[in-house]
Amino acid sequence: MAAESGFWFKLKHMDRGMLVKKMLSFDNVYVIAVRRIADGKTLPEDKDREFVQITDTRDFWYADPSLFEWQGDTWLFVEAFDRKTLLGGIACCKLCDDPAEDVKKLRVVISEDFHMSFPQVFEWNGGLYMIPETGDDHSLILYRAVDFPDKWERVVRIQTESVLADTAVVKKESGRLTLLTSELSTKRQYFQRYHRMYLTDKGNGRWELTDDEEFLSKQEFSYIARNAGSLYEEGGQIMLPTQESTETVYGVRLNFVRYDENEADIFAQRTGSIGPEDVTVRGFGKGRASGGRLDGVHSYARSRDYEVIDLYYNEFTPLKHFRKIAKKLKY
Repeated sequence: MAAESGFWFKLKHMDRGMLVKKMLSFDNVYVIAVRRIADGKTLPEDKDREFVQITDTRDFWYADPSLFEWQGDTWLFVEAFDRKTLLGGIACCKLCDDPAEDVKKLRVVISEDFHMSFPQVFEWNGGLYMIPETGDDHSLILYRAVDFPDKWERVVRIQTESVLADTAVVKKESGRLTLLTSELSTKRQYFQRYHRMYLTDKGNGRWELTDDEEFLSKQEFSYIARNAGSLYEEGGQIMLPTQESTETVYGVRLNFVRYDENEADIFAQRTGSIGPEDVTVRGFGKGRASGGRLDGVHSYARSRDYEVIDLYYNEFTPLKHFRKIAKKLKY
């Protein structure tokens, strides 16, 4: 049987209230929110303390936060989504005493002529590197900091047959990075499966991206096989946040799992799950089901001192369909 098109599938399966909003030109707007870690209490257990919104601007809204600690400072990297071009770039700022004020200093540090998101920044081989999501370009790109955090150069761009999304670095060796990424299905929206891949420096400017075929043979497409942030440590365990979608709605919940490189089932050790009803953001309340404005929770990052999360709500965007058509015609 032929797969239903994205439009007809959504028409048949989407919640009626959400479907009406989408047809009336409502669109997702993402909200990043941050809070300091207090007494070692964090999500998914600490659902009571309030997060503070990182305010968007007339030109950008922000999503896909990640935290990177460097020389005693904590840096916030995000997707900066341009409301006019409908393309994301990578922006950053340093977090200090007042995150709500700090983020007013967010500035774009990488932009391309295709959409970018999910910046993953890491130290490796004596340098600072970044792998953002560049699935819109059907590529995986490794950048190196020339003058951190404002100037970056491409180290390598590797064309990919599949669209790879939300790539996380799960292991670093001298000449090789182990990556956990998701292949997006071409038949059903929001359906994906995990890949474990190796990015290897072969020397003399040559790089190779290969699949762990044994790992891949044990993966299936699902609505939960997608990263929601970087690995972090908790109580001696390595944790991985993952995102959960539905048949018709992207990024509605987060799952938290213990990551074991020897385990092919990423979700074998799931420790918790949260939705928008579990998170309070100042000015937004909790999820819509609890009387607030939030419709989904999409990604999560943690450092020694901070937690940062992104959620989304739906906003009336009268030019939504026109801009999407114009973008397709342009690119």
